[in-house]
Amino acid sequence: MKKRELKVKKLLKKQVKSFIFLFIYLFWRRKRTQKKKKESKREKIEEHLQSIEQRLTELQEEKDEFQNFQKFDKERRFLEHTIYDREYAEINNKLKEVSLFFSWEFYFQIVFHFFFLKDWRFTSIWDSKIKRKS
Repeated sequence: MKKRELKVKKLLKKQVKSFIFLFIYLFWRRKRTQKKKKESKREKIEEHLQSIEQRLTELQEEKDEFQNFQKFDKERRFLEHTIYDREYAEINNKLKEVSLFFSWEFYFQIVFHFFFLKDWRFTSIWDSKIKRKS
């Protein structure tokens, strides 16, 4: 029986050795895959960081362009307002000039001269209005 026990012991030793080897191999493979996963995650994070940095530089450029645009747009609006204000003043003055000729006083004078005085001095009335304006 001793021989048999020795054989069994040897067999057990071999099995234990192979089991230990297998365990170590599996542990090593697991560590290697974990390491690869970590590296791949790190690479992805670095790629994302690069894309974020690139986008930040693009946004900074767009911000600068927008500020430049705002500056010129403000200047454009100021100039437009100045032009519109001048045009409004000119038109308002012309309207005042025209409204002198179409005022009720002017018509009253025409009607008064026509009906009561029977005087056809329209040109002189018109001329007097123009002289008052100048």
